[in-house]
Amino acid sequence: MIKRIQTYILLHYPTLWNLRLVPMLLILSAIHLIVFSISYIITDTEFNKTYYSHSSSSMELLYTASILICILLLVAWLIYYNRNNAFKSLYPKRIKQLYLEWIMIFLITSGITLIPLTLTGGYISKWKSVTTLAEAQKALKILEDAKVLIPNSEDNYTYKGYDKPIPIPENMLLDVDKLDLSLYDTEYDYQSGLIIKGYTGPSLLFYNYYYAYYYKDKPEYSDNESAQKIKRHKQIKQWLTEGNKDSIYSIMKDFTGLQKRHNLTINLTTEEWYKRIYNPPFFPVKESTIIMNCSPYEYEYSYDNYTSNIAVEQVETDATLGNDYMQTLSKTPPYLQYLELEAGYNEIVAHYDHTDIKWIFLICICFSLSISIIVFSHRVTSGKSWLIALVSTGIIIFISCLTAIVVSEAIDWENRKYVVIFTLVLWNIFFIVLLSKIIIKIVSRKKKGLSMIYMNILLWLIPCQLLFAFFSFMIYQEILGNYDYNKDDFILNIFFINIPIVILMMLPACALIRNWKSLAEE
Repeated sequence: MIKRIQTYILLHYPTLWNLRLVPMLLILSAIHLIVFSISYIITDTEFNKTYYSHSSSSMELLYTASILICILLLVAWLIYYNRNNAFKSLYPKRIKQLYLEWIMIFLITSGITLIPLTLTGGYISKWKSVTTLAEAQKALKILEDAKVLIPNSEDNYTYKGYDKPIPIPENMLLDVDKLDLSLYDTEYDYQSGLIIKGYTGPSLLFYNYYYAYYYKDKPEYSDNESAQKIKRHKQIKQWLTEGNKDSIYSIMKDFTGLQKRHNLTINLTTEEWYKRIYNPPFFPVKESTIIMNCSPYEYEYSYDNYTSNIAVEQVETDATLGNDYMQTLSKTPPYLQYLELEAGYNEIVAHYDHTDIKWIFLICICFSLSISIIVFSHRVTSGKSWLIALVSTGIIIFISCLTAIVVSEAIDWENRKYVVIFTLVLWNIFFIVLLSKIIIKIVSRKKKGLSMIYMNILLWLIPCQLLFAFFSFMIYQEILGNYDYNKDDFILNIFFINIPIVILMMLPACALIRNWKSLAEE
């Protein structure tokens, strides 16, 4: 079947046959499907970690394998593609044919370089299949509320408020001899003796979100996400103070529901959790109320000055060590898998923001664009001139960078940005000079000479012209102080705009190549 298709293409569309377009598209489709499936299958979405990353051992191995596949595919395709090239001797091709040939080269190289993107796509798709964005955001709100009610350490600064003692209820009798006075605000009076003014020890009522200090008394941040969290935390502490048990219990029940949804171990039921921390009027955070915020069997933890990072495998293989470990676990407080749930839902929400995938796509396409132009330049010139141009370009880049560094070190720090602008503008001028030389050659009908080298460098510089101009403009705006834009978004947009512009620029470049090719050789 494939042989018949190839024979038909050879007779009617020799350029497509020489490009091996049909076999390459079939091979690339199969590879992309396989890579996506493998990535999707091995992605762990069990909510059993406190941190997720693409750099896990399995994903690192897959990314390495995908890059090796890209290299092998590119090399194999180039071997077949470079076997025949009538353009080097006969130039029977029209401008349109040349341009379409480059477009197809770009299509094939894109299919090759986008394999890592497909790998990432499988990973992201698996996470997005767990739940919708709205449900994930709702779950994170539940977790944020429950965070106040999971006192994981009595030494945690977030549960302390020395300057805000909790008043002692009038009907509450305290036995001074049995109290730890370091947890209370006291005052001594000669007539009344020791007076306890209020409780200042660790308490749920002192829960203080990290950013509360920064957003305190700042109405301009009233709509900020952190400010909204602070407002919500105050509401929960008010429920504790006012004895709104139903609302508190509802938060706990919703949290337990999330654990059940992801088949996590229920080490502490809703009722047990409620009885453990609901201790009015002070709601103290102490040894009897502490709740670990992750599973001790999977993660490093610290409790009573004991830190354990013993792997489960070691426990299973060493009986003595296993007994000691289990005895230690029996002394630890109960746990709720808060960190596991938070990490999982944050991972889901993060993948609905397409910034990362945009960057990966952009990097792959930029590589594809560069490779396609490099291959095309070799196609329309010669191997010798291509190699000389490559060495020459490397030398020019080295000299320009070295000169820029030396000049930057010799001038004031404030003026170093001008050196960068000047260097980028010089590359734009260099492009114009090369273009002028080739046009003069074509108009004067002189022999090619060194223009074969010029043509290679000219083609390689096409993708850089708009980027150099934009970056020069961006740096100049920074010098003037007009820096009211997001730099990452600005750079991302520049590169995306550059891709269609380069594709359009290659059409007149092909016209230039076609006319230049008609010049006599040396």
